[in-house]
Amino acid sequence: MKKKLRNIFIELYTIYFKILKLLNIDYVVSYYYSPPLRKKNFGDNLNHLVIRFFNRRIINYSYLKNYSGKVVFLIGSTLNSIKDIPLRNDIFVFGSGNHYNFPNENHRPINPNYICVRGLLSKDNLKLSNEVNSKIKLGDLGLILSIIFPQKNINKVYNYSILPHFSQYKTIKRYKPIIKKTGGILVSPHWPPIKIIKILTKSKQVFSSSLHGLIVSDSYNIPNTWTNFVISSNKNLIRQIDSFKFYDYYSTFNNSPKPYLFDLENINQSLSMKSQQSNYYFEQINNIKFNLYNDFKNFIKNI
Repeated sequence: MKKKLRNIFIELYTIYFKILKLLNIDYVVSYYYSPPLRKKNFGDNLNHLVIRFFNRRIINYSYLKNYSGKVVFLIGSTLNSIKDIPLRNDIFVFGSGNHYNFPNENHRPINPNYICVRGLLSKDNLKLSNEVNSKIKLGDLGLILSIIFPQKNINKVYNYSILPHFSQYKTIKRYKPIIKKTGGILVSPHWPPIKIIKILTKSKQVFSSSLHGLIVSDSYNIPNTWTNFVISSNKNLIRQIDSFKFYDYYSTFNNSPKPYLFDLENINQSLSMKSQQSNYYFEQINNIKFNLYNDFKNFIKNI
């Protein structure tokens, strides 16, 4: 049944794409994680938010049949999937990174057009010539969110927010009452991105195992902590997230933090951890995000 529904969805999506072309509506075909008929995820949903700001529609390459044309890789840990794109498609990369450390995954007889990748680790994985490598910029496109969707005069109404990776949310949801009791809020990674952004900006600090929970917090200069959530009575209950993409992101700022263990059964004790960002760190963030914004604005005009 699921396979049948998925096929119907793809047929309808292909019709939608054809209509956009007939109506001459500007669009961008992008490769990002968004399985049909499943709840959407915060980081991947940011692709929609960014592209719509620049008055374009985003089309998910994964839903199209026999598409020939440009494909862009924007927000997400998707570079390992470049090898799956047929050679008939020209690939442009602006902000994506690797999900894990496997350099050969990116190999393709015709190299993509790398404008910007998420971090130094992804850049090193490309194994390109020094001349090409030197022209590739660094930064995750999620950092421009505070520029295109500024949040002003925000009151801090939550002591803290917890934004887990989507694979952890169901387990962590059991602790929602105690999180609320201690002045916090549990944020679902499946909520609309704008709703999540508004809650994060109303928080004094953010604990997150979602990479883009941390990136968006950085964008808005909200103190935040890369977090591994644990349950002391059963340390194997919560699936831990691969660390490569986090170290990749932080490599852009010559920063290499360790994930903080946040025990959901001892929240008050866990809250004694304060985020470690300095003013200098946020100055670096702000410099990078404004450069990213200007570069992407030019990129999206010409793609």
